[in-house]
Amino acid sequence: MEIYLPWIWMGLIVVFGVAEAMTAQLVSIWFVGGATVALFTSFATNNMYIQFTVFLAISAILLLFTRPVALKYISRKQYATNADMVIGEKAEVTTAFSKGKDGRVMVSGQSWSARSLSSFEEGQWCTITAIEGVTLIVKPLEEELC
Repeated sequence: MEIYLPWIWMGLIVVFGVAEAMTAQLVSIWFVGGATVALFTSFATNNMYIQFTVFLAISAILLLFTRPVALKYISRKQYATNADMVIGEKAEVTTAFSKGKDGRVMVSGQSWSARSLSSFEEGQWCTITAIEGVTLIVKPLEEELC
């Protein structure tokens, strides 16, 4: 069995590397480092328990100390979707609605379902404050903004 240990570690390096390449989420990259050090350890000793201990220790150390640094450099920006971009925009009421009832508004050339704590008549203008699912939450447009 000891004669095959370097091959096992090389195989694990490939498996963990491929798994990381497929996910690109920093899931198994730490085990690639641990398996690499265990591979070099297998040239120094044939004891598989020592190699496995080295693998676990190096993987844990890499995970604990380099993951926070790596995550800081990975882009975690949230980009606004098209729907998010309408928040703060003016919308024209196309179907009247009141509190508790949904209506329709037109914003940027698109018709949306809308809901509000106020009542609106067709043709009135409102401001979009939020989105819940596919329904816009609106409030009356301030008079000085018209």
